[in-house]
Amino acid sequence: MRYIELRDTGIATPRKELVAAASERLQAIRDIDGELFINAMQSSALLCIAGVRAESPYHNFSVAISEDHFAQLNRRLEPLGLAIFSEDFLPFARATTVDTTTFSFFNIGALARLPERYEALDEAFPVCATPGDALLTFGYFAAQQFALSKLMDRGVLPRRWLRWWLASHDVRFGMQLGYPGCAISAYVSEMSSLGPRHHDAAELVEVVVNDSMSFNGTQVMFGCAPDQTNVSEVVQTSKLMSSVIDDIRHEWPEQRVLADRTLAAAYRRLLGPV
Repeated sequence: MRYIELRDTGIATPRKELVAAASERLQAIRDIDGELFINAMQSSALLCIAGVRAESPYHNFSVAISEDHFAQLNRRLEPLGLAIFSEDFLPFARATTVDTTTFSFFNIGALARLPERYEALDEAFPVCATPGDALLTFGYFAAQQFALSKLMDRGVLPRRWLRWWLASHDVRFGMQLGYPGCAISAYVSEMSSLGPRHHDAAELVEVVVNDSMSFNGTQVMFGCAPDQTNVSEVVQTSKLMSSVIDDIRHEWPEQRVLADRTLAAAYRRLLGPV
């Protein structure tokens, strides 16, 4: 079965430009905060810093930081076209005591280009322009998911996807992670056909983009239908992601990072002995 409901025009920016932009931003992040830099060196974050994906989730500081400190970091990231977002600062989360602050990286330009890349989105799709503001960003996510549900209800995206209660969330999240449109469609189609009691799209196969665990990062991968593994959209996206990660790591090898005393100390605080 072929799933092509969410069309994806790909990323037009040449790889060399993506890598060059990422390298400049990494140098600036290194001067902003050591722990932020170590997080930025994870494979998922490198793709976000470069603009290949709009979001890189699941990062953390070694300790809980204040909302004021978090806002200061965002003010310094803004000229780079980047932001960090943490659910820890949402009003309903502030009463919870945490030992560390978790956050996501966002690339503002890549967020703005989502409607250009994924053709099902129309001009009314709300684009989050200030992801550093926790409450406003949360509201944007809700508005985006509502817009996606309306596209499904209108049949612009498949109405059958509405059978999966997380469909609009999964489409939004998949787009922000830069996954191929056909892979996002395959996943949501599979989940909507399984029913509410199932939580595993067993018919999909994993495409591993980069399995590097450097800087304690997670693997970059996505699921697609078995007959999609050789589709140009999947091949080109996975190849671009892998090449961008490899090229940036060539410029910023672990040895170079750990030779910097400030960064080595941040690495030890976050990840343990070097």
